[in-house]
Amino acid sequence: SELFDVARTSWREAGRPEPRLTTSFWFALDDGDGSARVQMHRHLRHYMNWLPVHLVDALAPAAGFAGTESELRAVLRQFEEIGADEVQLIPTSSDLTAVHRIAQIIA
Repeated sequence: SELFDVARTSWREAGRPEPRLTTSFWFALDDGDGSARVQMHRHLRHYMNWLPVHLVDALAPAAGFAGTESELRAVLRQFEEIGADEVQLIPTSSDLTAVHRIAQIIA
């Protein structure tokens, strides 16, 4: 919310129209068993393989979204409430069921 406010203020002070506010984040879904965080960690180790493993391991516990569909729905509502125009969800798995689950969440 604070970063969106900074963008709005900066654009207004520069005499520009309201900015289009977008964000994105990695996601992994589970049914509350914690497997989403494991998936996220595995993805980050692969995706960020150019970084030392200890740095990726330090980042992994807080990176992206890992949780249930209802928790993700709540996070997306928060982005809507702060005025996000678009949220891009980046899957951390090649399993297409994750995309189908997201489609159900946003439908």
